[in-house]
Amino acid sequence: MILIISSDFDESTDKIMKWLIRKGEEVVRTGSFNYLSGITISLIKGELRVSLKLSSGMNFELDEIKSFWYRKSWFRMFENLEFIFPEELESVNSDYREYLLNEEISSLETFIVKRFEDRPHIGNYFAKNGNKLVYFLEASNAGMKIPDFTVTTDKSLVERELKRGIKMVKPIQDLFYSNTEKESIKNYYSIDYSVEELSKFNETIFPSMLQSYIDKKIEIRVFYLHGELYSMAIFSQNDDKTRVDFRNYNDEFPNRMIPFKMPGDMCSKIRVFMNAINLNTGSLDFILTEEEDYIFLEVNPAGQYGMIEQNCFYSLDERISDFLSYEL
Repeated sequence: MILIISSDFDESTDKIMKWLIRKGEEVVRTGSFNYLSGITISLIKGELRVSLKLSSGMNFELDEIKSFWYRKSWFRMFENLEFIFPEELESVNSDYREYLLNEEISSLETFIVKRFEDRPHIGNYFAKNGNKLVYFLEASNAGMKIPDFTVTTDKSLVERELKRGIKMVKPIQDLFYSNTEKESIKNYYSIDYSVEELSKFNETIFPSMLQSYIDKKIEIRVFYLHGELYSMAIFSQNDDKTRVDFRNYNDEFPNRMIPFKMPGDMCSKIRVFMNAINLNTGSLDFILTEEEDYIFLEVNPAGQYGMIEQNCFYSLDERISDFLSYEL
């Protein structure tokens, strides 16, 4: 049995499942929809047994799982279960009782997912949110170049940095997004601020990450899978909409995208970096400058690879299914 944790409507997961079913594999998909509704854990005479039940009614043993893919989303657990508190806790306020319940569920979640990851697996459930500061530090330690950046709560320092040159405000953990009447979700991968806009804020502001803008020759997207690298060049520099970040997609006039081969020394540095942050898969973004320098920008632990698959014909869906079915 192959277990997949993914979101409800992830197209990549749908494609992988089709590949696995063609291979004759039994596949179980869970996440926010087909959630864990029951569990029994026992350790008797040194033998661990974990029995799981999903909301779909399916029952299976942990030992039946031969491989695991954490694609995205979270491992949803239990709905409408009754918890009986001891009498001395009955008077405790509801917020604290909810906190206690969440702590118990979190402990179970950690235990179960770590048992999933004891098997051959793709993805790291516990690194799903990412941390750009950690990634920059480890990328630098691996010998890669990174953009200059500043994180501060000091508005005057932000003002000085903006006056020094083009800066972008970047999220430290993940992208910004907003919901509007016209667009259900709008992503902000980077935001440009002017010095004039700072007058709206107090002297002490929320910690802000300012990153230097770097002129680029091309952008490069790399999909990493257990030491293998699949790269694509993106010609985004000539479009004002994508000049700062190609993910501000221009659907009317898409950027040109072609297969790209990373130099051997960069491939080695990427492998060192991914091992350091305990990721066996992810999508990495780089800039190649006019001076032929490769600048690391970020890694997305559950990054989209469909764009690389579509434009470069690397057969990534098949490669992932081969790993999960022990054919690599």
